[in-house]
Amino acid sequence: MIARFRRIVPLKKLLRRCFIVGVLAGAIAFLPICAPAEADGLPSSGTVTSIIDGDSLVVRHRGGSRQVRLWGIDAPEWDQPHAHHAKALLRRMLLGRKVRMEPYTLDKYGRIIAQVYLQDQSVNQLLVERGYAWVHIYYCRDAVCKKWKRVQAQAQKRGDGLWRDRGAVPPWQWKRMRKR
Repeated sequence: MIARFRRIVPLKKLLRRCFIVGVLAGAIAFLPICAPAEADGLPSSGTVTSIIDGDSLVVRHRGGSRQVRLWGIDAPEWDQPHAHHAKALLRRMLLGRKVRMEPYTLDKYGRIIAQVYLQDQSVNQLLVERGYAWVHIYYCRDAVCKKWKRVQAQAQKRGDGLWRDRGAVPPWQWKRMRKR
């Protein structure tokens, strides 16, 4: 009979191995969240069939129709001043037109969160430029957001769109105030 000896791994080394395995497993689980949305089969182009509000629209593509929420910006809420102006601008620009999309992800309502382009112009940026949307302080963290913040400051300085009102309230604050 041959005696087998197991090597005893010190607790510190065992914990380190468990930590590394846990980090790797977490990274693998997180990968689908970070992966490009196109890998999930989301459409990259289509025709705008409807405007929901100042930052949401419906796009028809080969696989059907999908609601799209413009990434990185926030237009006034439906009961907020200038909401109808933002929606009207989006309707004039996009309704019936073919757009290109860079999908980021899906939101909790199943809408595609995307940067939308009309020809080579970012619709997201255009709404900010014309003064009908804010750069979202919580969700716009990419490099392009710095540029959009400068564009927003210029629109504010000119008094364009919603910036005509000195006390313009961003939608994320408006919603918080309305809940009270």
